[in-house]
Amino acid sequence: MLKPNHKLVESGKYQVPPLGDLSSYHDYIRDVMPANDLTEVFGLHENAEMTSAIGLTDGMLATALSLQEAASSGGAGKSQDDILNEIAAGILTRLPTNLDMEAAARKHPIKYEDSMNTVLQ
Repeated sequence: MLKPNHKLVESGKYQVPPLGDLSSYHDYIRDVMPANDLTEVFGLHENAEMTSAIGLTDGMLATALSLQEAASSGGAGKSQDDILNEIAAGILTRLPTNLDMEAAARKHPIKYEDSMNTVLQ
């Protein structure tokens, strides 16, 4: 039997939970363990995650390009640029208004003890 807090991987991000009932294990998994699996769990180098992300991005872009080609052959008398401009205009109408940076800076001044304000600005 593994002892509680025994490291399962070198970084220590995955450890054996303390002894308890089933709900305590559920809580431990939800609150303590990383939300996304780290590559070290599978014995892979950190760069494996980057390689996977690049592959996913390539796949999404390929799908988007294939849809773009299909849309341009729709034959509704619109050029590909017209269709893309309509889509872009539709997206712009759904975006929120720009943030008033000056008002935000006044409300959340950058201070050493409030590091979150630095991130917000």
